[in-house]
Amino acid sequence: MQAKPQPFLQPPRLPLFCLVASLALPLSCAPTIRLDTPAPIVIDVNMRVDVVQTQAPGTQPLDAGAALKQKSPRQKQRERMAEVQTLKNDRIVGEANTGFLALVNKPEKPEYAIYAERIVTEENMDRKVIFEESAKSDHKSEADIAKAYAAKWYQGAFPGEMIQDTSGKWVKR
Repeated sequence: MQAKPQPFLQPPRLPLFCLVASLALPLSCAPTIRLDTPAPIVIDVNMRVDVVQTQAPGTQPLDAGAALKQKSPRQKQRERMAEVQTLKNDRIVGEANTGFLALVNKPEKPEYAIYAERIVTEENMDRKVIFEESAKSDHKSEADIAKAYAAKWYQGAFPGEMIQDTSGKWVKR
């Protein structure tokens, strides 16, 4: 004979129904969440900026425009580079063994001769300043710095440019 199942071993049906209903009820309701606002958000910022420029005691005020107008010797050299190279290509100027630019063949036209002399003078003034600054920073003599620059320009000369050898003779590279 078959035994009848005992009532205490059967799963309770009412609590299972309640469990399923409690899980299904929130899923069936989709609440609406509103992310937009009826009016745009406005952030009002008031700011005050005070700029105060101070100066060390005992110094004179600097003219900001004057500092911008004054160019370094290297900057002036860069701006003059095309003119110097044109004069070198025309074999009017050359690199001397002293580290300075020299007028080798004076042009026949007086205007061109004045122009060439002006370029040579300006270039040599800037080179002198550079030599002085390098001598101070490297703790060497200005003559040693000039010789080093002369060797650099001698090596960097293009074919056909006039250069002065160590004996003082002008030759084409």
